[in-house]
Amino acid sequence: MSLQTDLIEKVKQLPEDKQLLVKSLVDELARKVEPTAQGAPAAWFGSLEQLGITISEEDIADARREMWGNFPQEVDL
Repeated sequence: MSLQTDLIEKVKQLPEDKQLLVKSLVDELARKVEPTAQGAPAAWFGSLEQLGITISEEDIADARREMWGNFPQEVDL
């Protein structure tokens, strides 16, 4: 028995309200999946876009300066 056939049989056994819930879940999952042209999953770039976080180049430069601030600039040999 294929996965699709098994799922259909199980959904048929559910009451109508549960079937509607399953349908809405499947619809939501179908909207979220957008395969790329090659069929591979989309890159993770932008995966946090829904959080509304924006990071400017200046923010990155500040973080680098802070991170490397105590690193010794000259090495005595």
